[in-house]
Amino acid sequence: MNTLPAFKVSLENKPSVTFVLHSHICGGAERHLVTLMKGLYDRGYRVSFCGPSDSWLADQLKSHKIPCYHVPLNGYFDLYSLLLIALHVLRFKINLIHGHMTRGALYAAWAARLTGRISVSTAHLMDSYLRFNLTDKIIAVSKAVKDQLVDRGISDSKIEVIYNGISLPQEDQNEREAVREALDIKRHETALCMVSFLELFKGHDLAFEALHRLNRRDVKLVVIGRTEGVNHYETLRALAERLGLQDQVLFLGHREDVYRLLFGMDIFLMPSRREAFSMAAVEAAACNLPVITANVGGIPEVFSDGSNALFFENGDADQLYQSIRRLLDDAALRHQLGSKARLSVSSRFSASGMVDSTIALYETLIESSSQTKVKTT
Repeated sequence: MNTLPAFKVSLENKPSVTFVLHSHICGGAERHLVTLMKGLYDRGYRVSFCGPSDSWLADQLKSHKIPCYHVPLNGYFDLYSLLLIALHVLRFKINLIHGHMTRGALYAAWAARLTGRISVSTAHLMDSYLRFNLTDKIIAVSKAVKDQLVDRGISDSKIEVIYNGISLPQEDQNEREAVREALDIKRHETALCMVSFLELFKGHDLAFEALHRLNRRDVKLVVIGRTEGVNHYETLRALAERLGLQDQVLFLGHREDVYRLLFGMDIFLMPSRREAFSMAAVEAAACNLPVITANVGGIPEVFSDGSNALFFENGDADQLYQSIRRLLDDAALRHQLGSKARLSVSSRFSASGMVDSTIALYETLIESSSQTKVKTT
């Protein structure tokens, strides 16, 4: 167990925090929450989760011995779910309720008001703003997210920017060879990769168009992301066939071994039309991969064009094509971008740094709340 003596709350009196998120699948917010809760748990905090138990997130938390309480969170006005959270808070003497995404933020705010507790919400998306203002404090995962919240009328002083953090993986050259062999990617072939939900705004169509323009059979695109029950998957399959890419685009579906797969790739693509932070791009950079990304949202806060990544204009398939071709023709540049990207993300977006910043925010809120209660008694 790690101790952090600089923190004001002693190890014996650390606050108890419950987290609220409606989710059944694995995405950036869910992976972020696993990292955050495990980090708090390892530091001796009492943490728990309120949300659907039939979910990837709940399964991950249970594997780390973190208590999970089934709360369905059906829609935005589920009184039963609200009462379940409030009873959990009162029964286990929870100090702070932390909601994620819009629905989680709403229920966290309501439960906090019912129980007299502190509420925090995390905005993970560029289009998040509704209902976040109800919580006592908002965490934005990038300055771009904070700016759009302020533009929607939320006070600047109410928002704290805390970047997502990751744990750095260790590369294994043998694993790289095993991955490529399993995917039938030859030594002379170049593997491009995308990791994201299969949704229109993620820009898979732009990547397909760029690959079509390359007209090189020695380049493959590995697409990682859930396909089962995803309508856009069939649209993308049809697009790949129409462009004659059916033998070059590999749909792997949801995978738990993303880091292992990334080490088998050569170039990472992030052509999303909007992006708050992009955990996937940061994870790719941590694997020494050169990143080609659209210049959108919080991306310029993470990467620098020409230094540790290549940018292209949002929605411009031709610029994406030109960037891919540039890296295909310049192995030294690929290595340079990948090395600088790993160095940058390791120093700026560590899991421990994210957890420390979140703890500092919790303590400030709890101390402020305690002082307010003293003044009113």
